[in-house]
Amino acid sequence: MFASVSFPLGLFPPQTFEYIVPENLKDQIFPGSWVQAVFGRRRIWGVVETTAATPLFNGRHQQLLAANNLAEPLRSRVFELAGRMAGFYACSTAQAFKTAVAFPHIVEHSFLEQKTQNFDHPPLRFTPTQQTALDALGDEIKNLKRPAYLWGPTGSGKTYVLLGLIQKILSEGKSAIYLVPEITLTPQFLDIFEKELALPKEIFALWNSKVAPSQKKIIWSRILSGETRLALGTRSAVFLPLRNLGLIALDEEQDASFKQETPAPAYHAREIALWRSQMEGCAVVMSSATPSLECYQAVKEGALKTVKIQGRYQDRPMPKIQLQSVDSRNEEIGGPLCQAIKEKITSGQHVLLYHNRRGFNRVLECGHCKKPVSCSQCLLPLTLHKDQGSGVRGQGSGEKNGNSSHPSPLLKCHHCGIRRKMPEHCPTCKAPDDLLKPKGAGTQKIAQELENILGASVLRLDRDTAKNSSPIYEQFKSGQSKVLVGTKLIAKGWHFPLVTLAAVLDGDAELTLPDFRATERAFQTLLQVAGRSGRGETPGEVWIRTRQPEHYLFQSLEAQNLELFYEHELAIRQKMRLPPFSRLFTVELKGKSREKVAQAANSLLQTLEQHPTALNDNGETSSPLPTSIEVVGGGPSFFQKIRQNWRYEVVLRLTDPQQDFPMKLLGPVIAPYRKAGVSLRLHPDPQNLL
Repeated sequence: MFASVSFPLGLFPPQTFEYIVPENLKDQIFPGSWVQAVFGRRRIWGVVETTAATPLFNGRHQQLLAANNLAEPLRSRVFELAGRMAGFYACSTAQAFKTAVAFPHIVEHSFLEQKTQNFDHPPLRFTPTQQTALDALGDEIKNLKRPAYLWGPTGSGKTYVLLGLIQKILSEGKSAIYLVPEITLTPQFLDIFEKELALPKEIFALWNSKVAPSQKKIIWSRILSGETRLALGTRSAVFLPLRNLGLIALDEEQDASFKQETPAPAYHAREIALWRSQMEGCAVVMSSATPSLECYQAVKEGALKTVKIQGRYQDRPMPKIQLQSVDSRNEEIGGPLCQAIKEKITSGQHVLLYHNRRGFNRVLECGHCKKPVSCSQCLLPLTLHKDQGSGVRGQGSGEKNGNSSHPSPLLKCHHCGIRRKMPEHCPTCKAPDDLLKPKGAGTQKIAQELENILGASVLRLDRDTAKNSSPIYEQFKSGQSKVLVGTKLIAKGWHFPLVTLAAVLDGDAELTLPDFRATERAFQTLLQVAGRSGRGETPGEVWIRTRQPEHYLFQSLEAQNLELFYEHELAIRQKMRLPPFSRLFTVELKGKSREKVAQAANSLLQTLEQHPTALNDNGETSSPLPTSIEVVGGGPSFFQKIRQNWRYEVVLRLTDPQQDFPMKLLGPVIAPYRKAGVSLRLHPDPQNLL
């Protein structure tokens, strides 16, 4: 007996390797078995794709060394999902399998004996509009005709409706997965789940990258036994093998964090949820105040059932959005905004300031040559940081947390993580350090300025402080600090009833990115920031600074007219034949030698443009690609160099958005351009083109 085995090695195109199945393992080897084998000089684990009585090729075969099998039907189900992921995301079956199964070695029988526990739910009380939405969702998922989308303005109580749906699913003896885009949101959702559902500890599990591996093993075991029936987590939680799965809910569906960038497979949690729905018969409900354009179009086409909540909870008014027209970028705190902040905190209300630039200053620029101090590995400007604070009370500037009153400035690259001390002279023209001037404010500087102005502590939430999101959440919620400064992390689902002013210091920042999704992302983020204000009894207001108030994005924001923005953006996308009216596929080529990468990228681009008449670099004619595949273009990536690797990109378009990319045809065309010193990465449906 022989087995073809896939290994999680990142080979392209993906390959399998044939092994002899020894007598002692014959009863344990099936498609989907997790097996150990010698590969080169290593012993590694992989997954069996097929078995055969006779070998597929002549030559010396090695024996498999060991095998582990998930219990049925889990093994077959995961293997089917892994196969689908491998074909869709251009990775090996083993890479997909390893992504889907966190602990393939945990197969002891004690974990496979299902334990069902009944418990009483505390009654949840809904407003009439929430109850109507809950009933509509219940009717829709009962028949599983199509996925559902819960759409309502910020502060309308969508999360509470989803809780009601989860309670219903659990009462039927089924299980549920609740996905959130960011780890920083888990303290709030834990608070809500524990308070409203009052579940026994073993029933409920939290799953994200901050959970220790030892704790994850315990959770995995409880899931396999059927003990755990509700999981709250970030995107990887979509794979959790809960028994009798009844519901997968994606909150803030539009968020790009649901898409994995690296390592392969570059999966989207939304796609995996929909596949699991087809395979396991569970319901999928997505939710947001600002749907992705893909889902908005799917609702228009009837592929998604939309359930709308009209208005905010208890008919509270939406915040008033005011556009503040400025002539140039102004990131300073002063004038009317400073006065408004003082008035809010004096009256016991809270303030939220959004600025999507972490660090103290954006760049350190030479006054002589006008060049920024840049990262040697990435060719991108380094960001000036002045503290390593946690963002909790008194740590906006690093002066009240037990650190030095004058923290040492540090230059950091936000792409590769490299750190540098302040230079003694300009690296470009050698001008003395007194000519190096910091430009542009980051969240650290804004928090420090506010502390100095207000004489009170200011909280900060960004990637530098995210590990302390729990104390930040608690301090802001309790009122120990009344001002929170942050990046996009503060726009995602937070519920603080005392916030009555949300301010955006630079509303144009994200519009400058050369990415077709930039306007959509900017609109979603700014509307989500606005939605943090006025969620309690006191009406809220929102101030947005912009240099282009006539832009349709800001006009739609000011009117709080989502359809106006979406229809305008869809018209542009349709004219340009961009998603959701097509699908994109990128081939990223990277390597240490700029010349080699550029040559490989240009050759690949030329081959694809001339295909199928052209020969590849090996002089071979490849199978013709379907006419629905178009070459959009290629060239250096926007971020040309990251971690000492030069990056080039070739972009393809699939004109029919309902089709899948023909990976079996694309693979042989693209593979020859993976050469010594040049690596390839294929990315279906990229979330950005930077």
